[in-house]
Amino acid sequence: MIKCLLNPFSIGKGGQMKSYSVVTGIFIILCFSGCTSDRDNQEQLIHNDDRVFYVVFEDKPDLKENDIYSNGFKIGKVLSQELNDKNKVIVKIAIDGKRSQLIKSNTIFYVSEGLLEYETDVDEGKQIKEGSTLLGFSGKGEMLLHVARLKGGQYIDAAASKGKEIYDAAKQKAGLISEKVKEYYDNATQ
Repeated sequence: MIKCLLNPFSIGKGGQMKSYSVVTGIFIILCFSGCTSDRDNQEQLIHNDDRVFYVVFEDKPDLKENDIYSNGFKIGKVLSQELNDKNKVIVKIAIDGKRSQLIKSNTIFYVSEGLLEYETDVDEGKQIKEGSTLLGFSGKGEMLLHVARLKGGQYIDAAASKGKEIYDAAKQKAGLISEKVKEYYDNATQ
């Protein structure tokens, strides 16, 4: 029998077919017993159309679930968390393919009640490549402070621009007034 399994063609014609069937049967049994997976019991973490991004946190986010939400709707999943060489926590995420258009250069994430939430900052945002790095905040307060700083910077820039505009207009009017005063003085002294 062992000789039959090792070399199924070493036995005569009738035995050859029988040993070939035995080898095939053993192969099938081995494949089905050792190679099966319980995919039915496991949710797939990533689908072919999902897009992967990396969210950078200063500290380890306190995530209680692996789902990512936007306005109460699930848009993706947290795949992993690890500490990089700069002591930042990198969270690898997969965004559902049909929701991937949400992820732009202005996308930020924050943790709220143990869930990773999607948000955008004040910029309009442009499409970014899969694998890009995004900002993450440990709480909504940190995220709002970041957005306020960005808005504050925009207000400062706008105020500086308007101030320069007013200064230039005042300088021009002062020049005109100065010329008229000089002209009036010259006429009065003659």
